[in-house]
Amino acid sequence: MSNKQKGLVEKLVSAKGNNSAFRKEANIIASFLTRQYQESFNGKPAETLAVVIMRAGEALLPAFQKRFSGLKIGRIYAKREEKTLNCRVQKVDLPKVSVKRVIILDPMLASGGTIDASIKLLRDKYQVGPQNIVVIAVFSTKKGEERVKRKHRGVKILSLLKDLELDKKGFILIPQNQSGFATFDFGDEYCGR
Repeated sequence: MSNKQKGLVEKLVSAKGNNSAFRKEANIIASFLTRQYQESFNGKPAETLAVVIMRAGEALLPAFQKRFSGLKIGRIYAKREEKTLNCRVQKVDLPKVSVKRVIILDPMLASGGTIDASIKLLRDKYQVGPQNIVVIAVFSTKKGEERVKRKHRGVKILSLLKDLELDKKGFILIPQNQSGFATFDFGDEYCGR
């Protein structure tokens, strides 16, 4: 992890519990990830669909809209079962458009269940191959990334902080300075409860 990434994570974690401060730090991280996407994948908005995993994915969307005007947007509403960590898609709001690339915006790639279910749904609807799908996350676990890559060979994952672990409840353990780890619900911190 670079010093820049470490600083971004530290500021976000320290803003936990303060919605406006958390939003500010999340927006800075989203802008950083947007630049990384553009540099790494030659990101262009033409025939690209950004799919927001609700609610937490809303934190990443404004930076992508600002950088890529004309970006097509869809939303997947999903809930993770607390006991099994499996995902249940509750609602889908996807445009009827032709796309060549799909960007999935979800700040927390934990067990990989939500991303797995979303990719299956998107591949069926848009006939987009996994090599044309990019997952954008702030934090991702080794377990979640392995699941997604095993089930969808060719999917690319861009994450600010990778190879993290899960706690017993399925939350990502985020390094916190010298005081151990932090866990939080990104959607609650960004949007409020």
